[in-house]
Amino acid sequence: MAYELLGARKVKEAIRLFDLNVKEFPNYANDFDSLGDGYIAANDTINAIKAYEISVAKGNNISKPKLEALKKKK
Repeated sequence: MAYELLGARKVKEAIRLFDLNVKEFPNYANDFDSLGDGYIAANDTINAIKAYEISVAKGNNISKPKLEALKKKK
């Protein structure tokens, strides 16, 4: 549902859903990756990096290239 909100350009609402999801399921690395995607859509690089770092630390390799690309832009 949150990705549908992103597609509808309702970024703040999508981030709220992603954030709720990571709070409810803090052990799922992919949820932090999704939160990072929301922050990217909001042009919030700092919080995107934080979310992707957590995702990578939890073993999600999908977040690695996203995280590396953001760190290069900084």
